[in-house]
Parts: sequence; structure tokens; C-alpha cells
Amino acid sequence: MKSRTTQEDIRYFESQGVETMIGMPEKGELLLDKIRSVDGLIVGVMKVDEEVFNKCDRLKVVASFGVGFDNIDIREATKHGVIIFNVPGLFSDAVANLTIGLMLSATRKLLVGDRGVRNGEWARIKPTCVGSDVQGKILGIVGLGSIGYAVARKCMSAFNMKVMVYDPFVSAQKATQLNIHKVEGLEELLSGSDVISIHCPLTDETRELIGARELSLMKPTAYLINTARGGVVDERALFKALKDRKIAGAAIDVMEEEPPEPDNPLLKLDNIIITPHIGASTYEGIRAVYRVVRENVCKVLDGNLPQYPAKVVNEDVLSAKPRALPSPESSPTQVRRQ
Repeated sequence: MKSRTTQEDIRYFESQGVETMIGMPEKGELLLDKIRSVDGLIVGVMKVDEEVFNKCDRLKVVASFGVGFDNIDIREATKHGVIIFNVPGLFSDAVANLTIGLMLSATRKLLVGDRGVRNGEWARIKPTCVGSDVQGKILGIVGLGSIGYAVARKCMSAFNMKVMVYDPFVSAQKATQLNIHKVEGLEELLSGSDVISIHCPLTDETRELIGARELSLMKPTAYLINTARGGVVDERALFKALKDRKIAGAAIDVMEEEPPEPDNPLLKLDNIIITPHIGASTYEGIRAVYRVVRENVCKVLDGNLPQYPAKVVNEDVLSAKPRALPSPESSPTQVRRQ
């Protein structure tokens, strides 16, 4: 995997007395051997589990390159005195813009038309490209965090969409202030929306939140968009709903297994758009986030706490005793970018 680390970042780490190790060509024991002596990790989707925390006994900080941290075992991190932080908010516009792009691509059947033209089928494909307009339609948001709100705000402004939200952690009063209608049950949102967009984290409570029953509640003309985490949607149920035309279509940037196996049945359908987890993949967003990540990794290695907009995920570790910094006689501080 190509690292997002640039020469600018390497120079910054060097100026802070931090040695960098870049890339993730190995897995399993080979990977553990390489990162065994690191003090910090910057990770995207790499799994940081109990084995990593046990083997990497110098590890003090793990930075999640973005919002999600379901790939990190938070309980084990806290147990081992390792600070975990993420950077919520900095990728909001990038992910929101991709979400809207997927919504428009799905509802207007842009990829169907594109494939037809490339195959020399202009006349044949054109009648099948009659899509749906989102103007004035109802948008259902599952999870009103910074990304969910960015999607809602942009869709209300650009398309005059009416927005309803399902989020147990957002009050009805707060939603009303944002000109958004909060529903108390997911069922109401699913049955009443023309487009449903997923923006909640993947937790034990949200795993397969959208399954066969939930998909059956959607309108047959509705579209499902998921730029959050693949595990929030039951892919087997989604395949059946799409194959049987129970819903009009879907567009997803995330999958349960990434990359998917070549025989994943979703890849065979013509009413779904699948992109390779690129919600945060803009040059501007990546650079902004990396500056925050690198600075806060160095803060932790210097014995300080991450500062806003970085956010400590496992706050319980702060009341315990985080792993001590290495003594001057120890080997150089190292950060591994995965």
C-alpha cells in the first residue's frame, strides 16, 4: 500500500528526533517483528489487536488516520497504557462530498450510461438511463456526527431536500435547531426516506444495523448509500434486496471485507456502485489530517496529551498510568506509518 507520508512529514519527524518506518508490505509475524520496537503507530485500516499490544512493549500512542477506530482494540490499548486518538471532523467535507456524488451517480444511473457508451451501445442504453431526481426528496441520515451533518447541510442547501435523522445520541431539540427532523425509531426513517445515508461508527450495537428486515421497510424506489463502515450493512441481505429489486439501488464506499473476494455477489449486480474506500481520499484532506496526526503523535511521545482537533478515544487511559517514555539511553523513538 502506498503510504500517505511525504518528505515534508519525514522532515518534521526528524526535526522532533523521531525515526520513521514507512509502509506495510508484511502481515502477521513479519509485521510484528518490524513494529516490535516502535513507540507510535499511525494506522488506517490495519488491525491493532491484543497481539500487537503484547508484542510492542514500547508502544505509547496509536493514531487513527481519520474518524473510525473499529480496527483498534480499545480495551487492550487502555490495559497496556497506550493512548489512542483520532481526528474527527477534518475529513467531513471530503466524505460528505463523496456521499453526495454517489447519491447522484446512483439515482441518475451515471455508471450505467458510461458503461453503455464505452461498449458502443449509445442508442440502446439511453432509454435505461432514466433516473430519479433528488430535488425536494426526503433524505434519511443514520448518525448525525460531523459527516452526517455535512451531508444533511449540503443536501438541504443544494437540493432543498427534507432531512430526517436517526441518532440516539442527538436530542430532538438539537435536531430541530439544525432544521432536521429527528425520528425515535430506525423503522420510521427507513420507510419514509427516498435516500438513506449511513454515517454511524461500527460498534457492537451497529453491526448489521441494516439487515433483511430493515431493507424490507425501504421504499422500492429508495436508494441506500454507505460511506461509513461495511459491517453496518448486512451484505448478504443487501445483495438479495438489490437482486430482487426490492430497493432501487445502492452505492457503497465500504465493505465487510476490503478488498472483496472476486466472487462477492455484489460485484455482479448492475444496480450498485462500489468504490474502494476513498471517502477521505482528497489531496487537501489527507494533508490537513496528516499535519494534525504527526504533530499530536510527537506531543504524546514528548509526554503531553493530544490537542484539538485530535481527540483521545480511550479517555480511561488518562486516569491510569500511560507507558513511560524511553530513557535517554534507549534506542531512538520510532513511528511506523501503516
